[in-house]
Amino acid sequence: MKTLKSLILAAAMGMISYQAIAQRSDRIPLSVTTDFASKYPGVKVRNWEAGNDQYVASFRLNGRQCEAYYAKDGAWRSTEVIMRHLKNLSPDIRKALRDSKYASYHIDGVKRLHMPNSEMFIVEVDNNSGNKMIYDNLGSFDDQLLYFTVNGKLVKTVNNANE
Repeated sequence: MKTLKSLILAAAMGMISYQAIAQRSDRIPLSVTTDFASKYPGVKVRNWEAGNDQYVASFRLNGRQCEAYYAKDGAWRSTEVIMRHLKNLSPDIRKALRDSKYASYHIDGVKRLHMPNSEMFIVEVDNNSGNKMIYDNLGSFDDQLLYFTVNGKLVKTVNNANE
């Protein structure tokens, strides 16, 4: 009898979880899901999130984790592709990084950012070799997002210490 109750409880929880996921997907406008399907045919969205005046689709493409960002009006804003390693960057970007003041910094992550009219690479760096706790509140911790063009030009840096 205990087993039967456990099975019924598990089935009920599974249906509730499925309903929650289905409802979340149902709140995404048709224009957004249609655009996503045309940009990424056959790709299954793992998760849709709505908030901050945008919709975000999380999915995998060619073995990489990706996120596509859409405006509330359904317009595609960008897609981030997690590249993970510096070796995935072009030689121009690697050279620009080696020649910059961030050459000795630790690489925390690499993303490729596709936008409607351009493409960029974002390299997250810090000067703490991954041990943030040592530098907290001491004023020597520097965490930056470096934005590179495809041909290796550093066009923007953003302080990322608060994230």
